[in-house]
Amino acid sequence: MDRNLAEKRVAVLGAGKMGGILVKALLEKKLLSPKLTTATVQHEERAATLTKKLGIRVGTDNVAAAKKADIVLVCLKPQAVSGVMEEIRASARPEQPVNCSF
Repeated sequence: MDRNLAEKRVAVLGAGKMGGILVKALLEKKLLSPKLTTATVQHEERAATLTKKLGIRVGTDNVAAAKKADIVLVCLKPQAVSGVMEEIRASARPEQPVNCSF
């Protein structure tokens, strides 16, 4: 697998505390491209704030974010993981890596 994520469309599902810190660090180190990175959160207000703060697209639709991504990073609390995985399952592709961290 190609390790250069800056050329990949990456979706970070759950850009709360942990996911937000992760995506911010990856962007600062230029390991992700702001143009190709999308993140999700639960609330529209938080999405708008993070869009401005991080300079990436942030929304509330996990399925839309995952569908457009080459790689999906799931950064959720353990109790939320199974629900989101079920939510995005129909749009997942065999060649699309999904990494869960919590």
